[in-house]
Amino acid sequence: NILTTINGYAEMLADAAPADSPLASDLAEILGAGRRAALLTRQLLTISRRAPAEPVVLDIRILLRALEKMLRRTLGEDIHLELNLPAEPLWIRSDPGQIDQILLNMAVNARDAMPQGGTLKIRACATDFETDDILMLEIVHAGRYATLVIEDNGTGMDDAVLAHLFEPFFTTKEKGKGTGLGLATVFGIVKQNKGHITVASAPGRGSTFTMHLPS
Repeated sequence: NILTTINGYAEMLADAAPADSPLASDLAEILGAGRRAALLTRQLLTISRRAPAEPVVLDIRILLRALEKMLRRTLGEDIHLELNLPAEPLWIRSDPGQIDQILLNMAVNARDAMPQGGTLKIRACATDFETDDILMLEIVHAGRYATLVIEDNGTGMDDAVLAHLFEPFFTTKEKGKGTGLGLATVFGIVKQNKGHITVASAPGRGSTFTMHLPS
């Protein structure tokens, strides 16, 4: 709420300031910082699973197709995107903006893991757990899930990195290159949607993230 007030008044001042005014560039800096702070706040709320959500029933395939162009733009020309979607709808109940966040964060993460280019594969399918199962020491209750598998052929990760992968502010990137909130945000969204996420990776062998969201 505080940032809403700051950004709102900054926007009104920016609109009122002449383009050639020396104040215009200062106001642009204030707005940029305020928007980055708002994004950071949203990420922290998501990680703590307190971000407000507006869930609706949606077909995750439609979201993927709508986001495809932005994903390709995010990945850049050196990374090939492969989408593998089923013919039948994959219904989930979630906030569409949160699913967009998952996909974009995963795309950025994959891009950074493939600095020389490569392939990102995104596959969606239905998975039926006939009995309760255990994934990464967590119980997955029996039922139908929409499963997203996101696989890259990048640098991969060792066990030491995997042990801290979803922790807030943990990052292997050099200072100034990342906040360490991308995968923590993905984890928070998956958990807020009562889903589960696993990862398989090894140095030089890429990474595969698998997410199960309740149908």
